Amino acid sequence: MVNVAPPSMTLANESMAEEFAWFAADLAFDRLVACHPLENSAFRNQATRLALCANLEGDIAAAATAYQHTDGLHLDDLGERRGHARIRFGYDTNLRINGERVEGEERQKKWNTMAEEEDFGFYYESIVGKTANQVHLIGGFYRNWEEKDDGFVADRRDLLMIFARSGPDDRFTLKSATIGEWSPFKEDITE
Repeated sequence: MVNVAPPSMTLANESMAEEFAWFAADLAFDRLVACHPLENSAFRNQATRLALCANLEGDIAAAATAYQHTDGLHLDDLGERRGHARIRFGYDTNLRINGERVEGEERQKKWNTMAEEEDFGFYYESIVGKTANQVHLIGGFYRNWEEKDDGFVADRRDLLMIFARSGPDDRFTLKSATIGEWSPFKEDITE
């Protein structure tokens, strides 16, 4: 690793710079009122909380609230935007896989079977507050990873999850999940 700090920068200056960065993250988050539904205890530090907030789209307050209410989804690694894909289905949740509706107890069984596949991952691209009462999570399921010099290849299933406010507590819950067919996917990292 090449040191790019100017010769006059000392360890004390680096410590001050790091302290200022944490202070700046706190200050920035305080100004982003729409993201305040994101509970601090769910994040390693204020910087990771701020990073998630920066990735929310549309109605930011709705997206932040839905994220906070969907603790069963466990979207936990913000750098990779990867989640464990564990979720509980309600009695009225609509699940479609390859265009076919999955009913009753089969919803949870099929979801769990997919989520437990070896070499399986769930990544999200965006969390979008469509309205104050509806949020879309757009992402995909991946399997059969293979790293290449210019990126990686895998099989991917597109995923759209729709969360809506419901119930007496007005919490966001999963209303529908639409999962596409497996298809080849390549991510190019040479750009």
